[in-house]
Amino acid sequence: DDECSEGAGGECTVGAVCVNSVGSYACACAEGWYGDGASNCTACPFNYVSPVNSSSAAACVCREGWAVNASGPAGRACADVDECALATHNCDPEGGECANAEGSFACACGRGFYGDGLNCTACMGNATSPAGSVRESACVCNAGFEKITTACFGSLCLDRDECSTATHDCSWGQGCENTIGGFTCLS
Repeated sequence: DDECSEGAGGECTVGAVCVNSVGSYACACAEGWYGDGASNCTACPFNYVSPVNSSSAAACVCREGWAVNASGPAGRACADVDECALATHNCDPEGGECANAEGSFACACGRGFYGDGLNCTACMGNATSPAGSVRESACVCNAGFEKITTACFGSLCLDRDECSTATHDCSWGQGCENTIGGFTCLS
């Protein structure tokens, strides 16, 4: 029989769980609690965790993403580990940006890159994207460049010749000289 499913575990103290065994059951402190399980279970301090059936506070350890801060109360407070500042994160080393969160961190691609933050790809030359971009379609050509798609090279941002396409703003009678990414009006 399973005494726990038959309600015997209702006799366990607060913070305890019923553990079934052949012909019997026992009460054990649940994960994050410590004590004898039958009459006493005490919660581990905030941001601490312990395995099921822990009998003493020594079993309480900081949760993942937290570390003991010796200056805390009784010298055992768990403090957030800043994985970003410590460079213990797994964000893309070239284009990834790390944002710390309590007990964790998040990765995103920075400006000019796209991807999931763990793997970032640079936008094509002469193009950029906003930080946090996930898809290549977020990459747009910089001012003075236009997107051209070729069979061999895929998408490229090439210089737009404002002079030959009459998209410059030089005054009437002024000459126009194309430059990379722009133009110059000549007197």
